[in-house]
Amino acid sequence: MTLEMATQIKWNNSLLDDLEFSINGLLHGFNGGFLANTFMPQEGVNQYKPLIKQRVRWCQGGMQCLKRYGKRVFFSKKIPPKLKTDLIIFMILPFFSMLFTFSSLLATIVMTYHLVVFPRKTMMVVGTVILIGMLITYLMIFLANRLMRQPSDHFNYRDTVVMVEGNLIYSWMLTPVAFISFYRLVTKRSDWAKTAHGRASQSLRSAIPKRMVYGRSYKTSGAEEGSGRR
Repeated sequence: MTLEMATQIKWNNSLLDDLEFSINGLLHGFNGGFLANTFMPQEGVNQYKPLIKQRVRWCQGGMQCLKRYGKRVFFSKKIPPKLKTDLIIFMILPFFSMLFTFSSLLATIVMTYHLVVFPRKTMMVVGTVILIGMLITYLMIFLANRLMRQPSDHFNYRDTVVMVEGNLIYSWMLTPVAFISFYRLVTKRSDWAKTAHGRASQSLRSAIPKRMVYGRSYKTSGAEEGSGRR
């Protein structure tokens, strides 16, 4: 972000304001970039209800951006095709998520019936599906470890097992998000709830290891911590 861009574009009222700001910047001819080595500490949400509220805000914000800018992004000649595709897929994912949930519920009903009628074959199919899901998660973690420059940042065996098994559960825990977001969008509710965080600023700072950014080690400051929270 440059001063020129911030002055010209300004912030709007979308619940996902950073996405809306970026889209507006791209539509006005500003260039965007991704800093893969920049570390931005964020304090996680450790309770289910605040997590759902946070994700609903993000999801509804993406839906708002699709409604407001989807057509302009699609036909824009200022946005590169790859970036345009990425933006449209990101904004349309919540709607596919709702379709996926319905199909998953239908598949669960059918699977339950087959579990009674054909128990052995059904267990083999269920086991295969679960293994494929766990394998995909493991490959993502493996790739992340390969891309991380610092060995201290790599996920250990325990973390890997927890993420591989927990990712499937976590995905189902977020099932209500898209439906709540869509309901709020249709009913034109756009009130914003600040994400609730615990009092972990000091522990967060002490837990953050020294990192390498462009070959220079640093330890994050309090100001950087604050800027990383949503």
